[in-house]
Amino acid sequence: MNGHRIGGKRLGIVGMGRIGTAVARRARAFGLAIHYHNRRRVQDETERDLEETFWSSLDQMLARVNIVSVNCPRTTATNHLLSRRRLELLRPHTTIVNHLARRGD
Repeated sequence: MNGHRIGGKRLGIVGMGRIGTAVARRARAFGLAIHYHNRRRVQDETERDLEETFWSSLDQMLARVNIVSVNCPRTTATNHLLSRRRLELLRPHTTIVNHLARRGD
């Protein structure tokens, strides 16, 4: 079975709440560079500890990462967040991990 090395790749996290932050902590242990998009920047201390890069533009972040982790609740605002147009911004062979859940799940 062949695998892919993830060390040194760029992980783009959409939604840096409790789950997104937990994903970032685990990903750092595997040597991933953390990039994130969120409504607001996380605290400076958290950003420094995890060596995170904040992107105010989701489109710009998506064009630069190798792995995308979606960690936000499914609401009318997040429905179709990764539209066809945005999927076309991804680099070839980008992996998407979707943790999108309905409120209450």
